[in-house]
Formats: sequence, structure tokens, C-alpha cells
Amino acid sequence: MAHRYILSSRDRTSQWPRVPDGDAAAVVVLHSQFDASQWLSAQDIQSRQFLQLRALIAHCRATVPHYRTCLDEIGGPDTVLNMDSWRKLPVLSRSALQAAGTQLDSDAPPPAHGRIRTVQSSGSTGKPVRVRTSAVTSIFLAYPVVTHTY
Repeated sequence: MAHRYILSSRDRTSQWPRVPDGDAAAVVVLHSQFDASQWLSAQDIQSRQFLQLRALIAHCRATVPHYRTCLDEIGGPDTVLNMDSWRKLPVLSRSALQAAGTQLDSDAPPPAHGRIRTVQSSGSTGKPVRVRTSAVTSIFLAYPVVTHTY
């Protein structure tokens, strides 16, 4: 039998079906959107991905010092973001991430993304990697949402 995941809920009296709240509710909504979008054509999926990427690129250009410079190398703010221009953006290597340091931090994270915190690798294979993460990141990772399996 495949494992089924039980969503977290503050209401301990509701066992089935669970009524999710907070992050668990967000995961249910995201799952619903992903479930519906899996049937879209590849072109429609790519179109939606680039819609999000354009918003991300605009945010990075405006608030992340490292990307202000990097994005200018693939074109100015009026450059149309498409697969060709996206491929010109260099992949951020571990060493480049470490060298950039706080230049990769947004100086204005979106308030809707919730609490920002710093996480760091142990550095067991060399210099530690430090990144900032948000409450929204946790929703996509879904680790506080699933309480146990049955």
C-alpha cells in the first residue's frame, strides 16, 4: 500500500478529512493548481513559467545587487525574456554564490513572503554556503505540512 500523507491541522479533533490551515492550506491550493496545469500543453506551461520568471527577474534587477550587474549582461530592463535570453543567464555555481555573499540578498524581500531567515550548510566539504530563505520557500518544500504517514 502506498503511503498517504496526513496534512497538519491545528484542529486535533478533525482526523478525516483534515481541514488544513496556514502552510498546509497553501500546499493544498498549490497542489490543486499543479494538478490542473499538468494537462496543459508544453507551450502553455512554458508561457506560465516565463510569466513568473519575468516577475522574478524584475524583482532581482530592482533589489538584488549581484543580479543588477548580471542581468545587464543579457540585456537591459526592456529585453524580452524568452528561452534564448534565459539561456544567456549564467548558472550560479557554488563558488560564485560564496564569492557574491550578501550581494545575492534582496534589499527588499516581498512582505507577502513572510519571515526571512538565514540558513547555512555545515561546510563539511569546504567553505559553508549561506542563503536567505522565506516562509514561502517552506511552503514549496512542504516540510512543516505533513505530520505523518499512514
